[in-house]
Amino acid sequence: MKSLYAVAPNTLEICDIEEPEISLQNQIKIKMLRTGICGTDIHFLHGKLAVASFPKIFGHEMVGEIIAIGKFVIHHKVGDRVVVKVGSSCGRCYACLKGRENACSSLKSRGTSMDGVFCEYIVVFEDEAYTVPTSIPLDDAVLLEPFSIAAQACSKVNNISDKDVALIIGAGPIGLTIIDVLTNIYGVTCVVCDFFEKKLDRAKAIGAKHLINLSQQNLHQELTKITEDGLVNITFDTACTAKTFEESIYFTSSAGTVVVLGFNSEPSNIAQLEITRKELTVAGSRQQCGQFPKVIDWMVKGLLHPQIIRSHNFSSDEMLEAISLLEKSEVDVCKVTIDWEVRDGE
Repeated sequence: MKSLYAVAPNTLEICDIEEPEISLQNQIKIKMLRTGICGTDIHFLHGKLAVASFPKIFGHEMVGEIIAIGKFVIHHKVGDRVVVKVGSSCGRCYACLKGRENACSSLKSRGTSMDGVFCEYIVVFEDEAYTVPTSIPLDDAVLLEPFSIAAQACSKVNNISDKDVALIIGAGPIGLTIIDVLTNIYGVTCVVCDFFEKKLDRAKAIGAKHLINLSQQNLHQELTKITEDGLVNITFDTACTAKTFEESIYFTSSAGTVVVLGFNSEPSNIAQLEITRKELTVAGSRQQCGQFPKVIDWMVKGLLHPQIIRSHNFSSDEMLEAISLLEKSEVDVCKVTIDWEVRDGE
């Protein structure tokens, strides 16, 4: 079968490998229909993820169709369309026993520490897959995983409400999914900052109320025009630099929440005084835990806007070109998806 292999940092190859088959009776075999390229995939390719190893089949965002099931499979049937969670957990460590399998101490993730989904077929355990109703178009369904990341991040905020004002640092795909959930599910007022007007235009289209162009405007000065004290109640740091983490702490109000989504290992200069004095909640958010059913329901009801985030689609014969485009054109390109049903030239 065709697969996209990251054989070493900065080296991708389209390979013909053996097709996987069901080996345990609680497994399902899935034919790939769509995959999506995530920023994490690009960081992995460039060798910037400490938890990753090579070689690996690329990618983790997908939607596919079940073509075979083991005899002990109960909740899925052949013909079902499904998405598959990214992480595989041990089920025994402290995090798993607390119901937070996404923080498993030995978590393995598709496309980085275990083989990914950029291939024609995969085999997974039944409980790793979630059924996708046919009312969700495939081109939208492939974005269910990014939206599950947004739902997970928003779940870190206690008693989130339409009275909250949130700052989203960075208007890339994950920032946009968070804005969509905050605005259109919870009614939160969203303030978005980024350096590029085109990214801010997408944020506005998806529901952001206030836009700050950091290439032209000062974040602190602009925030003072939006809130009385120049502070927000919630900050989501999707840019994930040492500086943005510092700004997240500084610009969040007393009793507020800071949600961090990155894996940047560069230290930030943060005094505990800022956290204690304001009694901030600082939460990490990794992958998702039980968010798929909620996000699938939101998408069925038309509450989310994946079409604003999705910018380019390629055939599976054009995977290398798709990744190259995303690497070279981060501002003009938002979410790139791969159609495994279409061949180049069709």
